[in-house]
Amino acid sequence: MDDKGFTFYDWFSKRPRTRLGLKRRGRIDEFKFQRLRRYIPPRAVLLEIGPGEGRFAELCRREGIRYFCIEPSPPLLKIMNQEGYPTIGGFVPPIAVKSQSINVLYADQLLEHMPDFSAAAHFIAESNRVLKNDGYLALIFPNYLKEKEFFFDIDYTHNFITTERRVEQMLFDCRFTPVDKVFSIGCTTGIRRYLLKAATFFLGWGITANIFRIFSASDFLVRLRKNLFETIMVIAKKEQGG
Repeated sequence: MDDKGFTFYDWFSKRPRTRLGLKRRGRIDEFKFQRLRRYIPPRAVLLEIGPGEGRFAELCRREGIRYFCIEPSPPLLKIMNQEGYPTIGGFVPPIAVKSQSINVLYADQLLEHMPDFSAAAHFIAESNRVLKNDGYLALIFPNYLKEKEFFFDIDYTHNFITTERRVEQMLFDCRFTPVDKVFSIGCTTGIRRYLLKAATFFLGWGITANIFRIFSASDFLVRLRKNLFETIMVIAKKEQGG
């Protein structure tokens, strides 16, 4: 709990998990891990910012990757420590890690929580500092241009609007070169993603939301839309001399 009298992210860390939800989450993390795996060199050191309950950490442990993380939420920090993952408590930026000490930095749905573009750019610049030459930064963030108002409604800590173009501009200014990019809804990409994207149009916050509210089913609609949430994964390489 901070000096304002509340604990950040309790809403998410203490929400009940369903078996189906955990299984789906596991498939999504496996999809992301396999996308990143080709950029993780032998004997690499990987830093994750915001590990949650450690699903991505489990995949790194399975593959023998040297892993550690930074987590701001006390309940989640406790979970990571109990599972034996080296974990640093605290918020970023700055990143409390030595310069040029890691090979890969992984941040899944972190950038949108930055208070403004200055903090977001500071985080990316800090990522450049802690990465070794030819290191990789992997960012996963919501596509605001699809989600619109739901981008803010799904999480009260969403502040910095994330789009493909905005993030790539910051990466360029912080001396990163994108080498891989994928748009996805869960694990779905390509033409199937476009079909799901079209379906989301009918689940907007207009008439549909009012109908669900009449039947006291607004939470169900939020869960449904959350499963159709579109994210962008960008893997960027640190430029030589960056």
